[in-house]
Amino acid sequence: MTRVAAFLAAVAAVACPAAGAPVPAGLEGPTHYYPMRVGDRMTYQFPHGEVEHVVTAVEKKGDARVVTVWGTDGGGRYAPVMAVEVSGKGLVLVKQAVVRNVPDGTDGQKPEDWLEDRAPVALLKLPPVAGQKWDAAVTPTLKASFVTGKEEVVKVPAGAFRAVPVDLHLDLPGGARPPFRLWFVRGVGPVKFESPGEEPAVLKAFSAAKD
Repeated sequence: MTRVAAFLAAVAAVACPAAGAPVPAGLEGPTHYYPMRVGDRMTYQFPHGEVEHVVTAVEKKGDARVVTVWGTDGGGRYAPVMAVEVSGKGLVLVKQAVVRNVPDGTDGQKPEDWLEDRAPVALLKLPPVAGQKWDAAVTPTLKASFVTGKEEVVKVPAGAFRAVPVDLHLDLPGGARPPFRLWFVRGVGPVKFESPGEEPAVLKAFSAAKD
């Protein structure tokens, strides 16, 4: 998997529920925009099929927490997806898988080794301010820009949520293209990922870890 594809796969995987929408157990009153407990599970419906993500580790880093997420591959096996630094300043992608869907033993790598440190990329800045912009380097040769949108209600199979949208513009050859868009929900994380010309990936179910 290329670094660009891995980056898009990662962000497809990083607001309170709208009036009348159910609040998942254990999520009442959270202030973060990402799942924060080991065992939290998110089931996403992608155009190519269903994928489950699970929080496997939460490590303290100063005032932040680094959340590691593994996910199912096409064969139903679990493998690392990404690590996200979560704090009151927002969400920052700090690690991502650079090898995925490779049968064990074919390349000498264990799944635990698939996560690589990367140049940090802020996926969401807090507090969310509509119109806020920032830039990041996806790879040494590919730049990206982000724009926070106005909080809105988004409906996905998991429910209706008040979410913060973020547009992602990639500086690709050939000029301007429609942006990718992510919707982040407080306590849950990304619930929808829209890619130009494709059906969106959406959150199908969220299961909070049991104490």
